[in-house]
Amino acid sequence: EKFVFARDRRDYALAHALLRNALARYVDVAPQELRFRVAPRGKPFLVSDHKASPVSFNISHTHGLVACAIAGGPEVGIDVESVSPVPDYGVVAEVFSVDEIVEMRRLVSPLDQARRFYQLWTLKEAFVKATGDGLYSDVRQIVFEVAHTGRIVLQTSPQADAGSWKFALFAPTPGHCAAIALRSE
Repeated sequence: EKFVFARDRRDYALAHALLRNALARYVDVAPQELRFRVAPRGKPFLVSDHKASPVSFNISHTHGLVACAIAGGPEVGIDVESVSPVPDYGVVAEVFSVDEIVEMRRLVSPLDQARRFYQLWTLKEAFVKATGDGLYSDVRQIVFEVAHTGRIVLQTSPQADAGSWKFALFAPTPGHCAAIALRSE
């Protein structure tokens, strides 16, 4: 009920159903038997009374797409966004570092700039969701470099050793951008 639009309520419900069913298969428990708790900063975790390996999970939803990520043990985060040809550049100074803004502006094509906007946005969201810091993070201090080869480097982050994380970007549909962050222990 916290969502104004019916499509947002539907996407929320689908994301949680997808997660519950996927987790149930992963830990071999009926979906309705899964129990969750919430960490102090709001990240949910699975409460397990059985001997299954610990799992980390995360979900994301946006207009027309839901996604979940599940990993055996390490922290994982995922973010999906519906891509607009003209993103909300008003948030750039609040979300991106000076280096990221300069790199984004170096791109000549407005389409390439919009693509980089969503790549950086989803990488930051996936990372803070994986760490559990979420809204408590100053995402301007989390700096990513996305090379033209597709290589992703976390240049700086106050939360974690940059070398202990792996990242991937992908486009599940032509109108969506997604990123995943995984601690690589």
